[in-house]
Amino acid sequence: MNFDTVSFFISDLQLKDLLDLLLLYLTFYQIFRFAERSGVVQVLAGFGLVAGAFYLSEYFELLTFHTVLESVFRNLFIVVALIFQTEIRRGLSHLGSQNFFRDYESLEQAFTIDELSKSLIQMSKKGVGAIIIFENKIDISSYTETGVKLMCDVKSEIIQAVFHPSSAVHDGAMVVKEGRIVKLGTFLPLSTNPALDKNLGTRHRAALGVTELTDAKVVVVSEESKKIALVESGKLRYLTSKDDIHTEVRAFIKARGKKVL
Repeated sequence: MNFDTVSFFISDLQLKDLLDLLLLYLTFYQIFRFAERSGVVQVLAGFGLVAGAFYLSEYFELLTFHTVLESVFRNLFIVVALIFQTEIRRGLSHLGSQNFFRDYESLEQAFTIDELSKSLIQMSKKGVGAIIIFENKIDISSYTETGVKLMCDVKSEIIQAVFHPSSAVHDGAMVVKEGRIVKLGTFLPLSTNPALDKNLGTRHRAALGVTELTDAKVVVVSEESKKIALVESGKLRYLTSKDDIHTEVRAFIKARGKKVL
């Protein structure tokens, strides 16, 4: 392809062609991002291996093997629907609930917001203590060296199981980084501020301590008062309603999401 051909191609582009390409890019970008974050990359790689085997069986005339694989690909849509039914249901559910006249909110962000809000409300009702720290721009790894490493999506069931009193790591903090749970049972530095209310428990002092040193945000559920507190910049404020909880969770998840989600 020479320069004249390229110039002709560019000059012949119309606005609808650019829109067409942009929509194609955004669609595939979101599909790949969703696949990466949902843990289905390995499954997609498996499909790639099966596709390779299909073409090799045709090339080497392995008739029986080729026939079986051909049947699989003929019903590929059904196979994909069965394997990814949970992810498809989740995506369609959030897509259907989107309000397109508000600020754009990705499916990943919406899912994280809903799951986190739900877990906080449930733990508050049950009087289950919890502390969840969200890393922002400043790396907090030097303050979270203890604990158990993990890598999973933010899900209400996981959060509630981690902070259940029978859990071995319920006393420590959960660390969320780039929209995923990365550590459990970590112990944070306590605030040394002498002016703090002496009635504050260890979780609240730990939340204040780490936010005095970094720009992280921390959510704390008190097992005594059942109150939910948001801690940032060494200051604590209570979230008193479901709307408050959802609004604040959305605010800092979306703020962080501009970079990583």
